[in-house]
Amino acid sequence: MSGGYDYLSNLQEITWNGITAPCLETSFDGGHDQAERKYPYVDGAGHDNTGRNPYVVRATLVFNNSVAPDLLPARLERWLQALENGGIGYLEHPMLGNFAARVMTWNARVDPSQDRGGIRLDVQWTESLVDPTAVNVRTQGNQLSYKGFGYSLDQALEDIQYEVPTSLGSSSFEGALNKMEQLPRESLEFQREADRIASISDTITVDLAVRDVLRELPVQWLSEGLTMALRAQAATASTQRLRNTQQRTLPYDISLDSFAREMGNSFEDV
Repeated sequence: MSGGYDYLSNLQEITWNGITAPCLETSFDGGHDQAERKYPYVDGAGHDNTGRNPYVVRATLVFNNSVAPDLLPARLERWLQALENGGIGYLEHPMLGNFAARVMTWNARVDPSQDRGGIRLDVQWTESLVDPTAVNVRTQGNQLSYKGFGYSLDQALEDIQYEVPTSLGSSSFEGALNKMEQLPRESLEFQREADRIASISDTITVDLAVRDVLRELPVQWLSEGLTMALRAQAATASTQRLRNTQQRTLPYDISLDSFAREMGNSFEDV
């Protein structure tokens, strides 16, 4: 069609282990494991969140020299080598950002009647932990810091004349975040304050979502971004605090009671 949009020349790229390829489409699945708890004589059930499941990402990659001259065979061969490796690497997704993942499956579709210039490659990744003892936080390519979100959210709230909740304890999110930063990063107080401010920000997100006013959408996105950034900070603080431990190998047999006294703890602590 004359004047039609040339989508092949405007494809976003996806990157795996530093190798890019034009991406025709991509989808991802996420979810949570919920441990079910049932109570005698009570209808229904309670649930405890036991952690987020790894993201599963699927993408259709286009290796056609009408898109870029080096795609076939040069870049396709590099992709196949990276896919066959089986190791953990970093996937840069246009929506999810950058995170560690492993390749699960790939499938090449070759149709000489249609794809004379190349092939399409369907790839599936699953998010994977590099270090199980570390907090797994995805990093968006253009993500602001929580202070950046706070400052922008204050300006956006002022534009739509939305008053900051009095429960924040400050006239602005920027002010509340500055007070939070005075607390030690690995302390329980820092974690609780980050969670508290995140909850207030989340309340704004929900309120604006219910109102469903188009001009308030940017404010809704900013409050959601601040909530996510603060909860990531709280999770990091919690992990650093809980894992700040040392392991000792004793050169001789010693009772737990003696070991507790030596370390300045009670027997119950040990």
